[in-house]
Amino acid sequence: LDVLAGNIGRTIFIVGKVDANEANSGFIEI
Repeated sequence: LDVLAGNIGRTIFIVGKVDANEANSGFIEI
């Protein structure tokens, strides 16, 4: 369970990081 939770947390973190980068790129383009 700990390993599963860690993998889920890491995936959410990576997805959130990608979303933040896309938002920053869009902001810079505007």
